[in-house]
Amino acid sequence: GLRVVHRLSDYNLFCPRFDFLRAGEPCEKCLRESLWNTVRYRCVHGSLPASLIRVLSMFFHRLIGAFDRIDVFVVTNRFMEEKLVQSGVARERIRCIPTFTESAAIAPRYDHDGYVLYLGRVRPEKGAPCAVEAMKHLRDLDVRLRLTGTPADDTDGAIARLVAENGLADKVEFTGFLHGAELEKLISGALCVVCPSVLYDNLPNAILEAFAHGKPVVASNHGSFPGAIDDGRTGFLFKPNDAADLAAKIRRLCTEPGLAETLGRNARLQCEREHSPETHYRRLVAALTGQPAS
Repeated sequence: GLRVVHRLSDYNLFCPRFDFLRAGEPCEKCLRESLWNTVRYRCVHGSLPASLIRVLSMFFHRLIGAFDRIDVFVVTNRFMEEKLVQSGVARERIRCIPTFTESAAIAPRYDHDGYVLYLGRVRPEKGAPCAVEAMKHLRDLDVRLRLTGTPADDTDGAIARLVAENGLADKVEFTGFLHGAELEKLISGALCVVCPSVLYDNLPNAILEAFAHGKPVVASNHGSFPGAIDDGRTGFLFKPNDAADLAAKIRRLCTEPGLAETLGRNARLQCEREHSPETHYRRLVAALTGQPAS
């Protein structure tokens, strides 16, 4: 007689790969057409057997109605909610409860130390090469890009090639793996945080961490980002995988007096209002007990 609540952190209910990504680009064929597209394109590890096994397992779970027993699906963003609806889940079974962060414990900083911060895994699907390429359009400005990671994380060498081909050695820097006070200091000193993901990110913590520190976010205009970032108010959205457009948004933050601070203050207020532990707890309890959303 207890309610069953399932929180979704990826797209595993309708994408055999979990991430809506095929050949390095977003793909929704399995949601809009048929799961057999995964077998056709060998999406799971580039393997026909692995793709077939994953698709058959999804068909089996659908056949036995495994997810019909779930009373409420909890998602962190409206994009995921719409994908669930498109997959056939009734909207009244879905609750959107954004992730929370302890912003009260963070003192925001609205000035900066002259760098843009890429906060996350240095991977092609997360858009790290796009962030690096954007710096070639900002040679005339005294601004650098700092990436949280090491050169060893650039497993396919894409970043190293971009740096060498465009002479960006003085514009791009790896910070190494940081945590705790060192990471807090790194975020606090940034002009902004960039989230140039190629894939449909599921409200990454990098956004909340940036907002809590009073930093605007510049992110790809797809997935959960348009719902998390108020374009022109808490940050900017740019055309996915378009380094020139990303650079143009960063340029505005660098050259328009007071803009980064204004957006950063708005971002902090949004974080306090929408992403506090208290707000999250209230919404989660409502979902667990079947109360109306608030």
